[in-house]
Amino acid sequence: MHPWRLTAKAMNKDRIKDFFNGIAPERDAWRKRNSYYHDDIKGFLRFLIPAGCSVLDVGCATGETTSWLAKDNPDIRGIDFSPAMIAEGLRKYPGLDLKVEDAETLPLGERSYDYIVISDLVGYLDDVQIFLSSLRERSHPKTKLVITTYNYLWEPLLVLAERLKLKMPNPMQNWLSDSDIENLLYLAWGIKVNNVELKDVSLPESMERTIAKQAEAEREKRAVIINSEGELAAASNVAKAAEILSVAPGALHLRTLQAINDISSDQSNTVLFVTPAEILRAFDGFTKKINKE
Repeated sequence: MHPWRLTAKAMNKDRIKDFFNGIAPERDAWRKRNSYYHDDIKGFLRFLIPAGCSVLDVGCATGETTSWLAKDNPDIRGIDFSPAMIAEGLRKYPGLDLKVEDAETLPLGERSYDYIVISDLVGYLDDVQIFLSSLRERSHPKTKLVITTYNYLWEPLLVLAERLKLKMPNPMQNWLSDSDIENLLYLAWGIKVNNVELKDVSLPESMERTIAKQAEAEREKRAVIINSEGELAAASNVAKAAEILSVAPGALHLRTLQAINDISSDQSNTVLFVTPAEILRAFDGFTKKINKE
């Protein structure tokens, strides 16, 4: 690999690490605010991981999920590359085995685990294949990987939730589809994925209302724009027609007669001609003059 690529990767990883170090004190507050999602992930992990198994939680952040899994699986370790996240986790859970380690450069010679949990992590990795290959050092022949990640179709909704301050902000990540992860697992481990489970994530009612209001506002905005564009086009055409009628002798009179003809085609319509009284008096005087003569 070229040196400049290594430098670019290191810069990206440093920015992500700085971001998570800075947001570490706020992470638990965000988790509580979006607890519906994290509770769903916990239930999913409890269903998959039997009690009494050894577990490695990669990207454990402040250790909340690690602590929750430790109730049934005391032989557990959580690792994260953010020192601030680990420090916050050790402050909350002093007896929990939490370590600062980079998931992409795991040290060799360490013990293996029955389950390796990778929750919402792969999108922040520089090289997912290298990361998955490094996990073989912590695995035995029966080790199972549990990978959870956002579906990339959720990206617009998640971006909106961040802008509305309904979700914890996150740095830019790589969105991988299920097939991408399956292919990377095959390249790194030589294994074939037999089943992919898509979890349904329920949105809180407040977020649903906010999203509905935003969608309605967007529709109304678009309707106003379309209506104004139509009025502008109509006004432009009327102005051009008026210009043409003004230079053609008798054109305005013919247009008036055509309009009257269009109206008279419907027998239910009544056409009223408003004529000034002065014109009627003129006709009356003209008629009287002719009669005298």
